[in-house]
Amino acid sequence: MSDAEEEMPDWLKAIPPQTDDETWSQIERRFHDLLDTLNQAKLETKVQAISPRLGNSSKDLRVYWEDPEVGTKVRSWLQIPYDPDRDEEHLFFKWKTALHLATKLKPKIKTRELSISFLAEWGAFSDHAGVIEHEFLRNSPKFQYLKGAEAQSREQHKRWYAKVFVALKNPGDRRADTDSKVIDFIQEILRNEFFPSKHHQRDWFRELLSEDEIQMRASFRQNKLSEAKIRDLADTDDNTLPPTDRTSYHL
Repeated sequence: MSDAEEEMPDWLKAIPPQTDDETWSQIERRFHDLLDTLNQAKLETKVQAISPRLGNSSKDLRVYWEDPEVGTKVRSWLQIPYDPDRDEEHLFFKWKTALHLATKLKPKIKTRELSISFLAEWGAFSDHAGVIEHEFLRNSPKFQYLKGAEAQSREQHKRWYAKVFVALKNPGDRRADTDSKVIDFIQEILRNEFFPSKHHQRDWFRELLSEDEIQMRASFRQNKLSEAKIRDLADTDDNTLPPTDRTSYHL
């Protein structure tokens, strides 16, 4: 008797060997389970994750998509939670590779082709698709520690906006006139794509503007931020802000 047989527990010895049909059926079920996850799972973004969970938005920013069978937008039940520590580029590589391997495996599984190439592709597919499945099944990360960072970023935006607003405002200007100058300045910065501060890149400036980038975000408008408050913010010393002059942006 071999060492392996001696070490095999009695309960395992009692299990009858699996037939070829049973093995292929198992492979087919596993393949389709993983493929369903790859095709249907949606990746949650930072905005979608943080706003509802931390109470920063009254809007429903969760993931929806068009379902042709239902005929309307539905909530994603296969959603991969946003994780600030995850390597998104690596995840997408795994996802894309798994889908590519699935196209090669599908006909081989259908005809039950057992070959060296099938074994290699099945192993690689299980590895790549398994990463996506793991990300879907694991618990959602905690975001409370991000709330302070989000609030700090919003305050930075307001102070920078206030300093630029005061610098650009001419005597007799209406609020809308000065806001237009601020918007033009931000749009120029975005077009020129020179950002002197490594902590304040394109996305930081982009967050000052509305989605269409033609007006200030709602939190900077007159009904949210008075000129008296703007002057107070402009007088605040803050050496963490990006520059407010045109020269620093090579304009």
